[in-house]
Amino acid sequence: MKLQIFVIVIVTLVTPMIIIAQSEEKMFGKYPYCTECKYNYKDDDGDWFYSHSKESWCKVDEKKCQEISCGPVRGFSCCNDTSIKVSYSDTDGEWGVENKKWCLIEPSEFDIDMSLYAWHDENPLSPDYGAMFSFKLIDISNADFMKKYDTVYAELNGNQVDPYFDPIGIRFETYTYDRNNNNITLIFREKKTNKRYFKKFLNVALDITW
Repeated sequence: MKLQIFVIVIVTLVTPMIIIAQSEEKMFGKYPYCTECKYNYKDDDGDWFYSHSKESWCKVDEKKCQEISCGPVRGFSCCNDTSIKVSYSDTDGEWGVENKKWCLIEPSEFDIDMSLYAWHDENPLSPDYGAMFSFKLIDISNADFMKKYDTVYAELNGNQVDPYFDPIGIRFETYTYDRNNNNITLIFREKKTNKRYFKKFLNVALDITW
């Protein structure tokens, strides 16, 4: 009897904490967190983005935006010092020397704009259909992009997925996703220099198709 009372008390105390943590991740005060990492204003609270088309502010989630996929590659870690100069480059990226050891230099944020549309099918007649994430390039054609860059890989909620090109842009399909909150990182490589770039989309909800 005492054990049952103890369990009920623990559940009652823990559950509100979980709800609060989830709500705090989606909002910064009265402002929503941005779905991307780009910003055009900075203050004591951090980075912000103002959308002129929507006439609205959103708060950049610096913690998630700093979680960039980097190394280890072939046993080598990422450089701790982000100002280290490039000493060598190959298809794995750019390399520097730190403490007399090779290290992989972290990617830079990609400045090429792209839009994201994500959806999943709830048709009971096709239960095996997963989710589709489709990225449309803006101000650059697919052909010009593919001449200059490779899409190395993508991460969805910490899991690696393989993107591909189609007439719309960059896409990937997956059966492992969250219906309301997905964090995506795309990793690109510039073919000429081997420099790597990342593009993040945060807190992405999926539309429903049937």
